[in-house]
Amino acid sequence: MKKFIVISLALLALNATACADHDFPEAGSSIQVTEASWSTSQNDGPLILTVLGTLKNPTGDRIENLVVEAKLTDRNGKVIDVLTEHVYGLVIPAGQQVAFRLQSSAAASKNAYSEVQARVISAEAHPPQAPHPAPEERNAVFEYLISWVPMVIFIGVWMFLARKYSGKGSIQDQMLTAISNQNSLLTKQITAIESIASAANSKKAANNNETP
Repeated sequence: MKKFIVISLALLALNATACADHDFPEAGSSIQVTEASWSTSQNDGPLILTVLGTLKNPTGDRIENLVVEAKLTDRNGKVIDVLTEHVYGLVIPAGQQVAFRLQSSAAASKNAYSEVQARVISAEAHPPQAPHPAPEERNAVFEYLISWVPMVIFIGVWMFLARKYSGKGSIQDQMLTAISNQNSLLTKQITAIESIASAANSKKAANNNETP
């Protein structure tokens, strides 16, 4: 019993591992970031830095739960600000692209920013799944199977009766044997009656010949 439980748990763990979504720790090689740009805005408050761009998914999986990082540099190529956000609700279908936006308070003045480089730090990939049949198709299949239930029951009953009433020792075989024995007995009785009748006729003919 313990071995069965251990084996069952191991199989469940393997199945969960095989079906689990896989991460891209170095998503830059899988998810491409293009058209990255930056802008600033200010409305009676701190300077707001916004980074826009496009994420391309060249894989055959659905990508979601992305963490995007944007590094902003000055004219000398020195990193002066970094925006890292977990982009909730963003899903990239297989082979498609979507736009993204990162926004935060600026760590430098507007004139200090020169260029931006963005990449995907991590993401979750969901392999494509086989399409589920539509409710109408499932109902049609279910109705088709249900329609065959009476026929299956009829065939099963017919096979049961056929096996019960055929073959050696069955009721049908016993009835046929009894009828055969009865026919044999009747044949013997008819033969005996014919013998008696023949003997009686012979005796009567002999008596008629002896009479003067």
